[in-house]
Amino acid sequence: MRSRRLTKRLSVALLLSALSGCSAALDFDALSSERAEAVDPKDFSCAKQTRKATVLCDDFETGSVGQRWTDVIARPVDEDAGVVAQDDADARSPRHSLLTVVHSALEPEKSDVALGVGKTLSEFEGKPFHLELEFDIKVEQFDTRPGHALIATQVTFGQYSAGWYAQLMLVLQSSEQGLVSTFVESDIPVTDDRELRSEKWHAAQPFADGEWVHVRFAFDASNRPAHSHQGLLRAGDQTLFEGDLTFVPRNISARVELGAPWVDHTGGSQTWRLRYDNVLLNVTPL
Repeated sequence: MRSRRLTKRLSVALLLSALSGCSAALDFDALSSERAEAVDPKDFSCAKQTRKATVLCDDFETGSVGQRWTDVIARPVDEDAGVVAQDDADARSPRHSLLTVVHSALEPEKSDVALGVGKTLSEFEGKPFHLELEFDIKVEQFDTRPGHALIATQVTFGQYSAGWYAQLMLVLQSSEQGLVSTFVESDIPVTDDRELRSEKWHAAQPFADGEWVHVRFAFDASNRPAHSHQGLLRAGDQTLFEGDLTFVPRNISARVELGAPWVDHTGGSQTWRLRYDNVLLNVTPL
């Protein structure tokens, strides 16, 4: 899945969360009660199955980077845009984490830089499903020029080649006050005419850099018209977003991406350095 350039520069902060579900208000404690019962995150282990996952569990301790994912994202392939690697300099649970580094001094025209890992949910193609994604993220370095941004996490739907796709995005952005994040929804026909693209930008909050932050994200993907479409996000102990989604996550060619699947290179780029750990992805049929 190709990440299209956002149609406007980011200007606000706080992020991720979407969830389309049944008509009742969503209860994230009920959705993620197993996490609440878990011990210290430092004891998280996919090998010991401290948390169960129906689709993917990755603490980046086994095998090569991306082994549990559909693919490793590294674009453009003909240039050294950055790094996607398992690294032991820091981790939420011992000993490794996924390190994503976007190199500085990238040319302004390199707007299609993408780095990270992706998981395509092909087994759920055309079927309504419920998705829960949890992970720990640490931003070690970011482009300090106000307005510069990247997508840290996204769930995409649809196919670029088919002429339509949608995105639910966690966007990190630099501001005068420091790092901020925002949740962005998009529903985009494949066209260069930006007037035909629909996007919704949600409220903003500061995002803590230099420390591990736990993110929880859930939604239903369904074409059923009877569904209401609500969203709920929790980062750390704070509920960052709760409300109705603007667009319907349709259960077509769904894909999850972590890392830096899109980077803003307006005027060139400064270094971004992010870590991910303890990724848990559960998808169940509705």
